[in-house]
Amino acid sequence: MRRRWAAIAVALAVLAAAGLWLVFWLEGVDRGRYAHLATPERIAGLNRAFAEMGDDVVLFGDSHSEFIGDPSPLCGRSVINAGVGGVSARGYLNLLVELRMPRRAKAGLLSIGVNSARKKLLPRSRSDFRDNASDLIAALQQRTQRLVVTALPPVGAEAARLYDLDALKAYSEELDGICRTAGCRFLDPFADIRSENPVIARPGSTRDGVHLVDYRAPLAKSATLLCD
Repeated sequence: MRRRWAAIAVALAVLAAAGLWLVFWLEGVDRGRYAHLATPERIAGLNRAFAEMGDDVVLFGDSHSEFIGDPSPLCGRSVINAGVGGVSARGYLNLLVELRMPRRAKAGLLSIGVNSARKKLLPRSRSDFRDNASDLIAALQQRTQRLVVTALPPVGAEAARLYDLDALKAYSEELDGICRTAGCRFLDPFADIRSENPVIARPGSTRDGVHLVDYRAPLAKSATLLCD
């Protein structure tokens, strides 16, 4: 009887360990969730804007696009801001299934990757990000006549503990490499606010450790590729 209970205890321990491993593994995987970030009303509003779109510029990606607001006119054109705060590369790719663009935008600006680099129990996978970002960029190139992709912005020193700093650097390198192959345009519009450690922002550059105090200067630099 003791042996039987011992065997049961061992089996339960193995199952518990496997379950714990699965939880840890899922924490490190970009599962592409977005429904809690983009409400049905927001999606419907974007689809109405896309239905009426002319030769507009569209801002895609995460909160670093969303926080730009409406900078119209940009390149002498109206702007649709489709940025979604908190979204990952895979999440935005999944969101695109619900965004109906009957015609291609004149140009698109993509900021993505910071949320994919948030520190988890297990490290984020560089190859997974590359695959997700490649798929996202390919999908956006079908929706734009010209696509500009930015490097990941630096984070404030006070928020550095929340991020995999190696991933912040690596993901920018991956985006650059994807664009070299896919034909999108890559730039780092945040160079002026990087500190000696390029993934850390200069003091006073962020409002909360993540989002910038001023997005106008990076946008102006991006416009040099968006508009030419």
